[in-house]
Amino acid sequence: LDRYNYIIDKINKYCQPGASLIDLGCGNGNVLQFIRDNTPVEKLGGMDVSKNYLWQVKERLKCDTMLGSILDRDFIATIGNKFDFVVMGAILHHLVGRTRKESRHLAKQAISNALKLLKDGGYLLIFEPAFYPSFLMDIVFYTKKLVTMMASKRVELSAKWANIGMPIVSFYTNEQLIELIDEITEAELVDKEIKDSKRLTFMIRRTATTFVIRAPIPDEKMRF
Repeated sequence: LDRYNYIIDKINKYCQPGASLIDLGCGNGNVLQFIRDNTPVEKLGGMDVSKNYLWQVKERLKCDTMLGSILDRDFIATIGNKFDFVVMGAILHHLVGRTRKESRHLAKQAISNALKLLKDGGYLLIFEPAFYPSFLMDIVFYTKKLVTMMASKRVELSAKWANIGMPIVSFYTNEQLIELIDEITEAELVDKEIKDSKRLTFMIRRTATTFVIRAPIPDEKMRF
């Protein structure tokens, strides 16, 4: 969970008394527990598509949970509560369409929907592993697509990282992620951290990247 230390720092920087936070794709609640242990956020919530995970989160943290997808605009529209912080950890590359272009559209839609869950001036904190070079990520995407047509299980190529087949992923570079965020008119990228550049194979390099996006404040909109 050390990869979330930057998120912890930013929450502590911007947190106000009574602050609320929701973790999108909360899984079994490990990240929510980490946030509870290291920040003064008072109201925690989790969203996931798995009932089993949400049951574990509710039992473990006694917090509110929501069953649904960040890609479901109608579901997002039904959520009355708005949050001071929204966390999206390692989610975007799992939003996979038929093509890389369609996957990118889904990632953009997820960010846009996440911003709708924020209070005015609230913060969306996105952690994503970014990979280089981009053309190899295209190859990884379509190779995994092809392999899953023939085998349902992942095929390990090395113990370190590389595998083909499930799960299908659509990894991005930092530049692609920033470009995607810039295309969302209601998103303001106010801070970022890019670290841990590691060479995983003789060609593939990874960084651990966190973006801080602030939701607009109506008064600020009127100035422009």
